[in-house]
This record gives sequence, C-alpha cells and structure tokens, in this order.
Amino acid sequence: MSKKGTTPRFFCTSKRIPFKLSAIALATFSFVHAAYGQEKEASAETDDVEVIQVSGIRGSLQRSIALKRDAKHIVDSISAEDIGQFPDTNLAESLQRISGVAIDRSGGEGRSVTVRGFGPEFNTVLLNGRRLASDTGARSFSFDVLPAELVSGVDVYKTQAAHLDEGGIGSTIVMHTPRPLAFDGFKAVASVKGLYEELSGKTSPQLFGMVSNTFADDKLGVLVSLSHQQRKNEINRFLTDGYIVLNRDEMPNIADQLAAEGYSADDQFFLPQNLNISPVSEDRERTTFSSTVQYRPTDALELTLDGLYSEFEVMSETTNVGVFFTPSLISDAEFDENGVGTSVTENRNADATRAVLNRPTKMYALGFNADWFASDTLNISFDTSWSRAESGGAENTDVVVMGLGVRDVTPSTVSYDENGFPTVSGVNEADLVDPSLAKAHFTLRGTGGGPFGGGQDFEDELFQQRVDGTWSVYWKNLTDISFGVQYSKQKQSTTIRLSQPEVLCAYCGFQVDVPNDLFSVTSIDADYLGGAGNLPHSWLSFDVDEAISYLESDEAMAANDAANGLPAGTTAALFAETNGFALATRPDSSEIEEEAISAYVNFALEGDLGDKPWNWNIGGRYVHTETTAIGISQILQDLVLSAADLYTPVLTGEQMVQQTNEYNYFLPTMDFRLNLTDDIIARVAASKTLTRPPLGALSPRTSIGTTRPGNLQASSGNPDLKPFISKNFDASLEWYYQEGGYITVGYFRKDVQNFLVSTVEDRAFPITDSEDLFAGDPIFEVSLVDNVEEATVDGVEIGAQYTFSELPGFWSGFGITGNATIVDSNAELDVDNTSQTFALVGLGNTYNIIGFYDYGPVEARVAWNQRDRFLQTARGFGGEPTYVEEYSQVDVRVSYDVTETVQVFVEGINVTDEKTKKVGRYDNQIMLYEETGPRYTVGVSATF
Repeated sequence: MSKKGTTPRFFCTSKRIPFKLSAIALATFSFVHAAYGQEKEASAETDDVEVIQVSGIRGSLQRSIALKRDAKHIVDSISAEDIGQFPDTNLAESLQRISGVAIDRSGGEGRSVTVRGFGPEFNTVLLNGRRLASDTGARSFSFDVLPAELVSGVDVYKTQAAHLDEGGIGSTIVMHTPRPLAFDGFKAVASVKGLYEELSGKTSPQLFGMVSNTFADDKLGVLVSLSHQQRKNEINRFLTDGYIVLNRDEMPNIADQLAAEGYSADDQFFLPQNLNISPVSEDRERTTFSSTVQYRPTDALELTLDGLYSEFEVMSETTNVGVFFTPSLISDAEFDENGVGTSVTENRNADATRAVLNRPTKMYALGFNADWFASDTLNISFDTSWSRAESGGAENTDVVVMGLGVRDVTPSTVSYDENGFPTVSGVNEADLVDPSLAKAHFTLRGTGGGPFGGGQDFEDELFQQRVDGTWSVYWKNLTDISFGVQYSKQKQSTTIRLSQPEVLCAYCGFQVDVPNDLFSVTSIDADYLGGAGNLPHSWLSFDVDEAISYLESDEAMAANDAANGLPAGTTAALFAETNGFALATRPDSSEIEEEAISAYVNFALEGDLGDKPWNWNIGGRYVHTETTAIGISQILQDLVLSAADLYTPVLTGEQMVQQTNEYNYFLPTMDFRLNLTDDIIARVAASKTLTRPPLGALSPRTSIGTTRPGNLQASSGNPDLKPFISKNFDASLEWYYQEGGYITVGYFRKDVQNFLVSTVEDRAFPITDSEDLFAGDPIFEVSLVDNVEEATVDGVEIGAQYTFSELPGFWSGFGITGNATIVDSNAELDVDNTSQTFALVGLGNTYNIIGFYDYGPVEARVAWNQRDRFLQTARGFGGEPTYVEEYSQVDVRVSYDVTETVQVFVEGINVTDEKTKKVGRYDNQIMLYEETGPRYTVGVSATF
C-alpha cells in the first residue's frame, strides 16, 4: 500500500548496494557464466509484512534525512517525491536547495552548479555512478539536457570517498535513475503539463511517461521512459560586451580636453565597448528516452543494461539595436572619480543586429553492469559505459549587422546614471525606423554555433571501464575492504565552420543601400526591464536569410563596387571565389585526448568508544593521466581596413601543433563518524582531491579575436596545464531531534593549488601591412592561462528542519526547512587594484528557506533561494572582471490528490519576477541587465 507521512523510499535501489566502481576489462562472459552457476546455499526466511511506502513532500524529506544520517561520508541528498516527480522541474533548481549549492541559469532555467564556491568544472557529475560526456567543452555538466522526471534521487558528496571518480574538488554529484527490479511488478506513471511564459504569453506542452514491469518470477525487469518538453520564452535585456581599459592619449580626439581637466597621460579610463538593447526569443525543445533492463538469474548475480538518448535544442533569435564605440573616434566623454565613462559621444550611426543562434545538443549513453556476490563475503562489480555528446549548429546560426539612421553627421551619445542605467540620445528615433537611412555593414554565417559561439561543431566522447570489489572481513574492528581499478578515455574535438573571412566585411562601412521592403519595425514596451534607463523603443529589423540573399545578389554586389570605387565585378569575383557567405570549414580546429587509469583501496572500520559507536573509513586513490593536445590554426598574414573602426584579418595556410602531458597523484581519504548519542552524530573528514584542467584550455592553437583600431585581441591555450590540487578538511555536528527534523552545523576548509590565471601579454604579430596601417608589427593583447596561483577557501554550513507533526489535525502537515552557507577566501578581488590577475570566482553566500504543507490530499511548497553577489570572471574582456549581483528567487508548487493515483498540480517559477544584473569592476558598469520573467505550469499526473 502507499501512504503519506511515514518512512521508507517509495522507490529505491536494490537492497544490495555494491560499489559501482569498475575498470579494465574482465573475461565478462566467463564471469557471468561462473556466477550463474552459483546459488545461495542458504536463504533467509521472510515474514509476510505489510510494507508502508511514502510519497509526497514529507516522504521525500524523510528519505533525504535518512540517507544523510546513515552515510559514512558527509553527504546531502534529494529524493523524488514520487515516481517521475522530482521536487523541482529542473535538476539544478532542486540541487540549489542543498546547503552550499548555487546555480547558474540559461534562459531562466538552471544549467550548472557551484558547490562551496567552486564552479561547474570543479564538480564531478555521475549518472548511476558513471561520468557522462557533456556539450560544455569543459569538465562541467549541463543539467538542462536531462529532464528532472528521469531521476529518482541525487546524492551530493561533499567529502571525497576513495571509490568515487576523482575530479570533484567542490563535490561529487551522483544522480540515480529508477531500476525495474526495485518495483514490485508493473508500475507506470504519466504526466501532462502546460507551461505558460509570462513574457512571451505563450503556453507549451510538457509530457512524461514511464512504464516498468518484471517478468520470469521477478528475475527480469524492463523499464522505459520518454520525456518531451517545449518552451517558448522571451528574454528582455540590455548589455555591454565589455569595458576597454585605456590611457588618455589613446582617445586622440579628446586627449587635449582631458589634459586640460587635469588628467595625466598615465591615468586609466574605463570605456564601454558598446551598448546593445537586445530582446531575445527562444524556442527550447527537449526529448529524452531512457531504458533499463535488469536480469537477476540468481540471488548472487544481477545484470543491468542502461541506455539513454537526449536531444535538446535551443533556437534563439535576437533583434538588437546598439551603439559601438571606438576610442579613436570618440568626440566627447565624461568620466567619474573612478575613470568610468558616464557619457560617451561618437560620430557614428546606430546598428541593427539580427542574430539567429542555435544550440543543438545530442547525448547518447550506454552502460552495462554485472554485480556478483562471489561468496557471502566477496562482492565483485564490473561496469563498462560509453557516452557521446554532440553540439554544433553552424547551420542556422547567422548574424547580420545593418546601419540605422546613417547620415553624414550622426553623433550618438550614451550617458549613464549613478546606478549605471543608460540613456541613449543623439540618434533621432524616427531615423531608427526609416528604411531609407539603412545601410549594409557586416555579415557572418556560423557565428553562435553550439555553446561557445563562433561556428564551432563540438563532440565529446567518453569510454569508461571499472572493476570493483568489496570483501567483508569482520576481523576485529575491520569490517570491509573495498578496492577497484578504472580506465577512462575521453576525446573532445572542435571543428570551425564559418563564412570565409574575406567576405565578412565585404559591405562594411555603411556604404550600400538596402531595399526598403526588407525591413519591418520592431518595438519594446515602455516598461521594458521595469523602465530601467531611457532606451529607444522602436527600430528596424529584418529577416536574416532574406538580407543575406540580397547581399549575394548581382544588384547588391554592383552597388558595393560603385559605392567603394571598385572596378565592376570585383565583389562578384570575391563571392564566386568564396561561394558567397556560405559556411566553409576553417583550418582552425583542435582535438584533445585524455586517458586516465586509477586504482583505489578503502578500509572500513567500526567499533565503540565507550557506549558511543564509531565508523572510520580510510583509503586512497592513485591516478595516472596522460593528455594529447592537437591544435590547428591559420596564420595571420595581414590586416586591412574595412571600415573606420574595423580591420579585416587576412588569414592563410595552417599551422599544426601537437603536444603531450602526463601526471600522477596519490589522493588519500579519511572519514570518521561518531554517534555521540542515538540522535547526535559528529563527523570529521580529510582528503586530497584534484580537478583536471578544462580540456578546451589545453588546445595549443592561437585564435584571432577582436580586430579594431586600438583594440587587437587574440587567445591561446596551454597544453602543459597541471590539475588543481586541494587539501580538504571537514567537520560537522548533526542533531536529529525528531523523525522529520534536524539541526546541522559544519565547517570546511580547502587549500587549493594550481589555479589557472588568465594573463594578458602584448605580442607582436608580423604581417605584410599592405595598407601601411601600422608603425611596425601590430601589437595584440593575447589572453593566456597558466597554473600560477593558490587559494584557501573555508566556510560554515548551517541547516535545520522542523515539522509540526505533534500538532493536531491538519496543523500537523506544516513544516519548514532552511540552510545557509557562509564562505570566505584569501583570494578575493580588490577592485582598486587593476593589476591583480587572480581572484577566486563563484564565491558567494547562499541561503534557502522552504515552507511546506503535506496533509491528506493537499501538498504545497514555497521555496526562497538567494545567492549573494559573486565574482563570475576575474579577467574577461580587456582584462576586466565581471560580478553577478545578489539574486533571489521564489518558486511555489501546490498539488491535490484527486484519487490515490491521480494528482493535479500548479507550479510557479520566479513568481516575483527577479532580474539578473551583472556589473564590472565598479557597480555603475552594468554588463548585463536581464529579465526572463515568471513561468507557470498546470498539470496532471497519474500512477498505475
């Protein structure tokens, strides 16, 4: 039977909980054959007992408490409230309810996690004990590619266990999916939702179904699930792509004026590169299919085969109007006491940018596990898995820039108030909607592809094998010895597909008219972003494909020749050579291959200190890693002036670099637990952990970035990077004062070495300089990364939960849970020190409070989460930092059980319509101000 408000898991993993670590192939078939031939010589007699199972909010919280209390390590867990019903609609959104966990969002949807101040790349994510390939190009995992309904529970290991994959300095996050043999016969669940987006005013369907059954006297189990979700959302925002740091004389038109105002030649100024008013329309679609087959021919052997396919696509369309600033063209400016530009004027028209950006991601995963009890005291587990993630989208990821309000004299001014909100003036808004004043400028197919931008087609493939054993010794205080070996091979490759560089600026300079009928008017509401700033409300827009089609026409090419004084047929000959703006595979590409072999052993001991039981786990893991990095890049031959504020790079040939690197580490671990009383547990843990450097950072190729007068940038990877190494200490005290209540206090400290620092060096690039633009070779600011820093992070985690179960009647359904994490570091950024090159990113306090009600057929939950201001990037554009300001969000859910098997529910996400704000070194440097709006879900679910 099923009942709310009592204990064990509604659905759980097998009663045997073997370590799911393995590696290096065994003779699997002989292994299975030998195990199949063995039967248990003795079987335990069981009584017919009615099992009361728990669902709902209270049951989910009780299971999470039980997992935390019984764990041998410091672990926080989340359990599904029922089959296919995770506490939140998004996995990352649920994880942020755990102390120390914060998330980053994309389109208002949780995508990645930060734990104890350590960002996504510092947290290892496992699905059923296995790593998964990811579309991020880094060590991080995108939680938005998997639906929450697929997962039955998540464990967040905050201390390292020897049997877990190395790699998580922040944490190891283990997701579990349902297993068919954990159910008693047939089980099915289905849910249908309608998701309403307040900003777009559109409603989209979300469907989920799962069917599980057992056969052959419960020896064979099959489970399949299918999820399909759509979102049609809008994002309101304005943004600045970065601040340029420069000296007085790098603004020649106003240098004398600044000198007269008392500024010296060495004074630093912070100039916004641009301002873009940039509403976005997104169409998100996610389809996931998973299947699990289990076979238990004997009590000693269990075979499990898993398969997963996920397809996730985000199609974004941006309709942008903006102003771009070039230091050499600025005609007037005002600066505050910090040197931040508060008003900037340039004789330049506005830009209309239409961008279609695509993030198509496919993920495949297949795994096989054989779990064999060779005897009553020896368990052996063999596990092999493969996964692949593909992301690209060079197709349908295009950008076209047109000039608006193009006149001989078009002074554009952007001024900022004390809070950094902009006012745009100088450009007549009537000119912004006049198609006769629109001119062609910049065109590129392929930009924005995948998660990176820049037309990158990306593939990540991971193969992993593991063998694990547990020997139950029971000799004196020693209870178990666990051991295992693991082999993994991961390969990431990136292919660049873009329009040829020669044609990107074929029309640059705002010289060529565009037919009026290509344009339409787009508008934003007067209360756009809550009325922040004074922004244009209407401007011209156009269809990207129609615009490119015209620019590739004979009429446009002839007009370009005439406007620029070129011989007739010049543009046509260029387009014939490059196939117009069509995608072309660039020589710039990279491939990183990584092989890792590890072995571990762990000793589990237990005993009594007087009348106080204790458990002690001590072990270690040895890791060998070898990487091979291959980078191919084109050689910069020349820079030619394509507009007053833009150079076009001329690239030729290709250069390949291949380099290998290897390293070895021993990682000891220790966890000690002491039951001070039946309800109070003390824990102490120490370990050494590592996180390998991002694979993408290992690429040895050099890429040319921004090419503007006074702003030349490039970047390069480093194949010799070493892993981050951390020495960790944890201590906690837990009081479980009631069945559904607890109070916990914990302290942690991490001393981390080999942090990556983004440095910028000036590097001369020898070029032909056919147009005699430079006095000597041009100097590029080249961004590099290296292991040069160390930092200490420590913090306190506090958590509590209370249920009013002692109250009579419906009052007993109320409860509250909350936590807070306070973190500190000796590597924080001093905003007044512009030469500082390193600071720890992601570090910020987090707070959670959840009020809930679970009584009879009614469940309700109101969840508040806050993340304090934190540093997102220490050295970004121009070597400048980016901060994310304090952000809080309120989510709600109410459900009603119509029958024992049918439930209706309503959910609200971000119901208070909070906005995201990012700033630069100073608070009035707004980099991004973004609104994704509330969204609401109405649905029905049924179990059978």
